[in-house]
Amino acid sequence: FEVAGMTLAVPLTELGGIHKLESINPLFGKPKWFKGVLIHRDEKFNVVDTAKWVMPQNSVEKLAETIKYQYLIVLGDSGWGLSCERLINTETLLPDEVKWRNVEGSRPWLSGMVKKRMCALVNVQQMINMLNQGFSSND
Repeated sequence: FEVAGMTLAVPLTELGGIHKLESINPLFGKPKWFKGVLIHRDEKFNVVDTAKWVMPQNSVEKLAETIKYQYLIVLGDSGWGLSCERLINTETLLPDEVKWRNVEGSRPWLSGMVKKRMCALVNVQQMINMLNQGFSSND
């Protein structure tokens, strides 16, 4: 899926669903990257402004008005969802098609880069852990 010109990928085994973004109920006192709550068929999803969560603050401010979120990518069964502008496609990947990260430290939510697509492969469990703690990718 795509956000602000950046392509991200989530393993299908950890995809909790894809929903059309409709009315989002904002909540006060939350981080800037928290857009609000989407209620879909009696389920509540916490909506992440993906660009604000992933990108450095100064980069996002320039893009903020041009971003048109349309979909919610649900992370497993966590109740968290990443807002995105465009769905791209589903692909089967072999392990050697990914440049895996082998250094701990910054961006624990990033498993690696899909070489031929130059897109970030999300470590869903790490991202969920960070979101549950209220951390952004830059924390």
